[in-house]
Amino acid sequence: MQCASRRNEAVPGANARGSSNLPRCLALVGFAMLTLAIGSGWLERVPGGQAESAPAAGLPRGFPPPSTPQQTLASIVVPRGLRVELVAAEPDIVDPVAFTWDAAGRLYVVEMNDYPTGPPGGRIKLLQGIRGHGKIDRVSVFADGLPFPDGVFPWRKGILVTAAPNIWYLEDRDGDGRADIKQVFFTGFHEGNPQHRVNGLVWGLDNWIYGCNGDSGGLIRAPDKPDRPAREIRGRDFRFRPDSREIEPISGQSQYGQTFDAWGRRFICNNRVHIRLVQLQERYLRRVPDLVLINPVLNIAEYGPVGAKVFPLSQPQERFNDYTHSGHFTSACSVHVYLGDLLPPEYQGCAYTCEPVHNLIHRCRIVPRGSSFVAERVDNGCEFFAARDPWCRPVYINTGPDGAFYVADFYRAVVEHPQWIPPEVQKRLNLRAGEDGGRIYRIVPENFRSWNYPDLQRLPSAQLVPELWHPNIWRRDTAQRLLYERQDKSVVPALQQLARDHADPQARLRALWTLEGLQALSDDLIASALTHGEVGLRENALILAEPRLSQSPSLQAQVLQLVRDPEPRIRFQVALSLGEMPPDKAYPALAEIARQDAEDQWIRLAILTSVGQQPLTFVETLMSKGRFLESNPSGRLNLLTGLGRLIGSCQHPQEVARFLELTLSPDLALEEQLALALSVAEGQARRNPLALVLQKSTVVSDHFRRLQDQATMILKQSTAPVSERIQALRFLSIWSAGQIPPVAEEFLQARYPNELQLAAVEALGRDFDERKARLLLARLAQLSPGVRSEAMELLFRTKTAAPWILEVLEKGELRPSDLDGRRRQQLSEALPAEARARLEKILGRPTPRRDIVRKYRDVLQLPANPTRGKEVFLKHCAQCHQRDGMGIAVGPNLDDVRGRPPEHLLEEILDPNAAVAPNYFTYVVETYSGQTYTGILASETATRIVLLRAEGARDEIPRQDIAEIRATPISLMPEGLEQTLSRQDLADLIAWLRQP
Repeated sequence: MQCASRRNEAVPGANARGSSNLPRCLALVGFAMLTLAIGSGWLERVPGGQAESAPAAGLPRGFPPPSTPQQTLASIVVPRGLRVELVAAEPDIVDPVAFTWDAAGRLYVVEMNDYPTGPPGGRIKLLQGIRGHGKIDRVSVFADGLPFPDGVFPWRKGILVTAAPNIWYLEDRDGDGRADIKQVFFTGFHEGNPQHRVNGLVWGLDNWIYGCNGDSGGLIRAPDKPDRPAREIRGRDFRFRPDSREIEPISGQSQYGQTFDAWGRRFICNNRVHIRLVQLQERYLRRVPDLVLINPVLNIAEYGPVGAKVFPLSQPQERFNDYTHSGHFTSACSVHVYLGDLLPPEYQGCAYTCEPVHNLIHRCRIVPRGSSFVAERVDNGCEFFAARDPWCRPVYINTGPDGAFYVADFYRAVVEHPQWIPPEVQKRLNLRAGEDGGRIYRIVPENFRSWNYPDLQRLPSAQLVPELWHPNIWRRDTAQRLLYERQDKSVVPALQQLARDHADPQARLRALWTLEGLQALSDDLIASALTHGEVGLRENALILAEPRLSQSPSLQAQVLQLVRDPEPRIRFQVALSLGEMPPDKAYPALAEIARQDAEDQWIRLAILTSVGQQPLTFVETLMSKGRFLESNPSGRLNLLTGLGRLIGSCQHPQEVARFLELTLSPDLALEEQLALALSVAEGQARRNPLALVLQKSTVVSDHFRRLQDQATMILKQSTAPVSERIQALRFLSIWSAGQIPPVAEEFLQARYPNELQLAAVEALGRDFDERKARLLLARLAQLSPGVRSEAMELLFRTKTAAPWILEVLEKGELRPSDLDGRRRQQLSEALPAEARARLEKILGRPTPRRDIVRKYRDVLQLPANPTRGKEVFLKHCAQCHQRDGMGIAVGPNLDDVRGRPPEHLLEEILDPNAAVAPNYFTYVVETYSGQTYTGILASETATRIVLLRAEGARDEIPRQDIAEIRATPISLMPEGLEQTLSRQDLADLIAWLRQP
């Protein structure tokens, strides 16, 4: 594609006044755990660019004065054959962050005028006109006084607005252009940083409205429906039905904005990931609470799944964080699949993502791959939309009633929340510069001149039916929504004919889901769709069939035919949908899919969700047709170990024995045998030592003795692969727990690989007692940093270890510097009152971290050796950070800190808790059994949560075991590194981190 400037123009009659202030943008900018500070005001040049002028008061260094709407319009570049028009601008609208049209074509614009720090003063503007001549005839304030509003959606005769802690319903009943009905439909959404609040309301094919969590969460309830249970949405997005007030969490957590493709597949984003696919819906995961959790969301852009490169036309300006992310996604938001009919075919079906920091909109193409999808870059070396005006901040995209591509430009100078701007910089900045500016553009073909579209609100239901296959998604969605709202059964015959006979699969798709919403969908229509040639229609037909599969033999037969469908995406959905069928019919079909698709991790997971209630029955079905592990051993072994964990979690000794009898064979490699035995052990390890169960079984006694002897032998062989030794160690920790302390004592030394040390710590953690605790405490000094962190995690997991920790502190065998602030607090809380005085005497009062930073500033003057700094990183940092592909991704990637001022790196190393991004908060989870887990919240579903710790260690905790969970604004990175690193170490490490 060639990118070139086009003649961009204002719509006749649209407001064309300039702004004397600096407009702004929804600050969805890259967030790092470490505060990134501002530099000296660098500015690069681009061809045709201008040198930096004298800084204006309150503006970032190198920032030009604001432009008029016409000047900004002229600075925007879009592909040849397209042009950008100005729809609205200040003073008619200011600070736009979202917009929508009602069925009559009236435009509602969300103005977050209270950004970034309030007080609450957001507004909804109602813009009328546009249809026919493209002009705005009338502008009114529909509602005001809303706290940081950021999302809007039409519903019945009004609109729904997201403004945490609420979702509001607003309606104008007297026709004066201002809402006189204001009702809270839902409440409980967390507030805090306005960049992380509930947002992004969109219509789903399934007749639900979908919303984005915004990274905040909350316990959501409907105030006027006290009988409906409150729903916790932390770590997930949600969907709801406004009239009934049904609401439920769903897979995925989008920061700002979400979208569906033409077949209802959902895509989300966050600041550095411009497109993610929700691959697995939470409703399937709810079927199997004990399933080992896999993140159900995929980063699908192959050319940069995190922080992909972008090509701005604006000159780089002063940055307040993420110095080295210039030229890469740092503020991705409002991902949108364009399904309008106005732009040429090459733009239809592509996904577009705003990147306001770089003043552009990016485009990618979504293509199938296996059971999932990937995103491919379309525009090489340029972007779909790019502005030279650095004030231009595209933050929201939507498709209009006319099929045009609409964009909200927040138009502000500072696009970062104060939380991430150093205090000394805030003193010279006007954080609200541009608060009285803002624009809405639309992108259209060069020869476009008409804005005609019908008033769907006035159409009778019968005339809405043909709109269901209109090529513009806005008209399809709006027609379906209106038919759902009206619940007019008179259109059922027309919809049935449409679903049965129409040549356009999109028409049949809409008719099917609309009939479902009217509770008038028949099995025969679903069956017809199951045989259609279009993949997306078959996929949706499977989903529609699910609630009927337990009772409908005809649908069962149709679904079973799709087991051999040529499309992996269909086989994936079949594997999910078969979970709603009786096992005697579903399991043979699932076994066939397993033999065909075991290498696909998503199809494996789909199978596990469908057989989780009777996993042993499925194993018997699977193994009855010959030896399962003969071909494709990796994927098939992973499937069997997943089944083993489910069987172990059932706590039935005879089922465990039967599983091992079916799967264990001397012909298998020892590592495979150990993996199978371990799988059932891990499944029930929380409740019962597996040895106590299997020692009663004569069926597996021979296997048990043989594996025990071989595992013991492997641990003595220094030449054995590390992976085998780890498996052997884990096996013995369950089957021969008495062997573990002396074995672990050998491996708890820094001369062994970290993975083996960690396995030794994990082995000691089973049936943790005083002997094992004292062994760990005695070896702490010999462990590598990541393993020491894991050992401390184990010691602090149970309160019974607190007296032993205090004892070794008093003996001097554990130094006070080995305990960071978080551990000190934990220890104090776990000790009885009389012991706390002894602890305080040992620990004393901690020195404020800012004083320590000040004390160590002289290290920045030392001659530094970056090569040695790399060695320091590998020894002390790589267990939680990645750099140049080395290390483990737990905390932020340190590729991002190149070029950052050394004094700020020093502060971040020595004072890690000064500023912690919410996605890196340390969570504390206490279970009913008295154990305490800490870590970064990696993912969660309705049934369990996952915490991530050093070395990538994961704790999966069933929700039913959780007594309390709380987030603390504390970094997982420990304080006190100055006790471990010398001044020269710090100087060398900082030098290496700053290397280009």
